[in-house]
Amino acid sequence: MNDLYLMATSMIADVKLIAISIIANVKPYKSITCAIFGIIGTIVTYFFGGWTQGMATLVTFMAFDYITGLLVAAVFKNSSKTKKGGLSSAAGRKGLVKKFTTLIIVACLHHLDVVFNIDILMNAGVIGFVTNEFISIVENAGLMGLPLPSAVTKAIEILNEKSKIGNKGDLGGNKNG
Repeated sequence: MNDLYLMATSMIADVKLIAISIIANVKPYKSITCAIFGIIGTIVTYFFGGWTQGMATLVTFMAFDYITGLLVAAVFKNSSKTKKGGLSSAAGRKGLVKKFTTLIIVACLHHLDVVFNIDILMNAGVIGFVTNEFISIVENAGLMGLPLPSAVTKAIEILNEKSKIGNKGDLGGNKNG
């Protein structure tokens, strides 16, 4: 498993290097490209304390959830977000706003970690949000009619039950989006 992870990480790094070299070799745009990457890096470092594996996983799962949600609506016409189950720009916009708000919460948790001189709140938040995104991806797969292994469905049931117990005082509810 570690070999597969190392190979995937190496391939991703190679793709990033190729993309950066292609972009950077366009001479008139080299300074602008470097400035843009520098600004993005600075923003990520300020808001999230850097780019961690947890953040990469969260953003990846958010993208997978959004894509599978689009597929459920566009291809399978089985979305619970609309009356007819099809695509809706309002539902898509609402989903993106929720994802952006999730990132704002993670950034706030990072800053609380800094203020309290600890390193647990952001990681706990990321783990919780990653779990929520995974549950939503699996639910989308179920809406597509994909047969899910019983171990996965049982794990989702356990996570949902623990989430209900832990969120009794939750002000915003625990709705997937």
